[in-house]
Amino acid sequence: MSSKYFDILLPVPTDGVYTYRSAQALLSGQRVLVPFGSKRSLAGICLKEAVKPEFDCKDITEVLDDAPCFSPAWLELLQRLADYYIAPLGATLHGVISQKILAAKPPEHHEAELCMQAKPEPVTLLAEQAAVAANIALDGYSTHLIQGITGSGKTEIYLDLMQKIMAKGKQTLYLVPEISLTPQLIDRLAARLGFKPLVYHSKLTDKRRNEAFWAWVRNEHPLLLGARSALFVPSEHIGLIIVDEEHESSFKQEETPSYHLRDMAVLYA
Repeated sequence: MSSKYFDILLPVPTDGVYTYRSAQALLSGQRVLVPFGSKRSLAGICLKEAVKPEFDCKDITEVLDDAPCFSPAWLELLQRLADYYIAPLGATLHGVISQKILAAKPPEHHEAELCMQAKPEPVTLLAEQAAVAANIALDGYSTHLIQGITGSGKTEIYLDLMQKIMAKGKQTLYLVPEISLTPQLIDRLAARLGFKPLVYHSKLTDKRRNEAFWAWVRNEHPLLLGARSALFVPSEHIGLIIVDEEHESSFKQEETPSYHLRDMAVLYA
């Protein structure tokens, strides 16, 4: 069987696209493990098949996925993020997904699988809340700004929308500005929805983050709660993205890529 050549995106502080040789066909969005430099191995994402270059190429060490986990829409988001903020594509990948997550193998058993813990409580909205919820379209793309001080009832509107999205078989991505907010919010969501959300942020252990990552990718859970990095956990089943307290400065990432999460959430949607 003749060798094929593929452009692989690596999380390095350059444009990050390098050509490697493979004995098997690959699809865009699959993760691979490749040699990089004299002693390192890195996980990367296959972008496309390439024409055989004039220089010698190294072989792909291992194909980590049977099927792509990064969709064309996700790869487009990454490219547009890099273009908009004038950041190298490789550095952009490095800034949104850790190498440990990118290289990790999917767990065979997910402790984060959906488990109904209680009977969901019905969401009853006040007239003003119901009027806001009724104006939010859940079919196709639309963007809405809900204004209200802390404690004014925005979360009840979110819960109403989440339940409607879950009834459609879609996922909700719920982004919050501070990790410290998540424990009390987890309890509130669990009490109202009947199950705990998946949680994804940088302070979790590698094992917990990997479990949440793959449970979300595989559409095994309808709700992911997290900080900035949760936006970049891939899924093709997202029906609703909530950026809570979107004005908070912690939604702005300072290191490369220096992005504003609110804007990237709108672009992704």
